[in-house]
Amino acid sequence: MASLRYDYSLKPATESILDGSIHQVIEISQSDFVTPFSTASTGGYVQYSQHSGTLTFKPTVRHNRPVTHSVYSPKHDLLITGASDGSLVLGSPGKRGARAHPVNGELAGIELTTDGDAAVVVSKAGVVAIVELPELEVTTFDTSGPVDAIAILDDDSVALFDRDPDSVYSVWSLTRQQRMSVVGSAEIRSQIGVPTVVCINGDQTRIVSAHGIVCQLWGADSGRPLVQWRMTSGITSLAWMDTMLLVGHNDGTLSMWTVTDRKATSMLSNKSHRSKVTAIGVGNKAVLSVESTGRICFWKYVLDPVNTPSRSPSVLPVDPYSGSVPATPSSLHQSTVPATPTTTRVERADDFGEPASEQTIVDMLDEMTTMLSTALQRMGRLEARMASLEARLNAK
Repeated sequence: MASLRYDYSLKPATESILDGSIHQVIEISQSDFVTPFSTASTGGYVQYSQHSGTLTFKPTVRHNRPVTHSVYSPKHDLLITGASDGSLVLGSPGKRGARAHPVNGELAGIELTTDGDAAVVVSKAGVVAIVELPELEVTTFDTSGPVDAIAILDDDSVALFDRDPDSVYSVWSLTRQQRMSVVGSAEIRSQIGVPTVVCINGDQTRIVSAHGIVCQLWGADSGRPLVQWRMTSGITSLAWMDTMLLVGHNDGTLSMWTVTDRKATSMLSNKSHRSKVTAIGVGNKAVLSVESTGRICFWKYVLDPVNTPSRSPSVLPVDPYSGSVPATPSSLHQSTVPATPTTTRVERADDFGEPASEQTIVDMLDEMTTMLSTALQRMGRLEARMASLEARLNAK
């Protein structure tokens, strides 16, 4: 009896172009995406509704420098954007916000604690600022070292991907303001370099770090290095989609991977962007990807339960969103058009020099068994009909 399986599909839905650079995509709710962007002196954000398929521009208070990081707190309805000079703007979406400047210089990241009651802001110089929400009280401490990326592990722990040659990242306590442990070794550091892109999954159990074309999966609780794999082009953005990993590349490719503790397998890739993919956001029924020129692609993905055995992976056609993108302010180009349908190329594991996985072989054997069973049933029915005809002839 066939077990319930899920097949992913990913296809461009609509596209638009912004007059500015996009740096990071965040998800506000199950229905809307928000992506901050900037020109030379203005910070704002674009909101996309998955339900209506509309794209709108909503200005916020201005930054004096390009926006590089952002985070949204659903608990307190606060959108926090950070600029390249370390300044923050905090406020409800669509409204003017408050300013703060807890750290100086370029930011390594802004993340919420798991309880949503504080934003952790880290500069590339290694200064950590804890911004309590919604009071906006700030506590800072210095880790005395350059930091390139961060990941929140729990309410009290943050992983700082620093440049220590003998490790990959260090775990710091936010309340004690001290380093608790270091993760990785000089050998792994030499293999993966200095991670510049980091992504932690929804339940804070797995971290993926990337530098160049190398990805490394880590156990967030144990700090143990798990699977390590290489890609064909540089990695510029990461996002978890359920148990899948979406990867943006510097050649404009968006790829999807299944990642386990022992193996990473490419499911599909699609090169719809014209320049590097700087950010990826995952929502309830759609994916938003942004390239360095400001062009945005919206993707629709589905989880379809299939009651018969299926080859793995399977890509299903998806109709583009209905409805056109409405007229937008001057910051958006007026000539936005639906994306041209793109053929998705499925890349099997053996395309990358790896043998087919055990699950893939099991799925293929299941399908062959089903086909053989169907053929035997048809042969049985045919034999019964022939016997019936022979009996009729003998009766005459």
